[in-house]
Amino acid sequence: PALGRLSEIGIPTLVITGREDHVAIQAIADSMVEEIPTAQRLKIAGASHMVNMEKPADFNQAVLDFLSNVTDSPEKN
Repeated sequence: PALGRLSEIGIPTLVITGREDHVAIQAIADSMVEEIPTAQRLKIAGASHMVNMEKPADFNQAVLDFLSNVTDSPEKN
């Protein structure tokens, strides 16, 4: 299962949730951030589960900011 292999992800990863999303989804996102070595977490205020639809400008800006900081050469395993 993928859950047991999250530590194998070696590329920059952004985990986005809405600050008002269900506690179970927040726990899943927390687990992802703990297990993925390169993960960063962002909670967007005023959104729940459909962050990209509820706060599209905030979501898009977060993704663009994240991508602008990603280097050109990912780690080679």
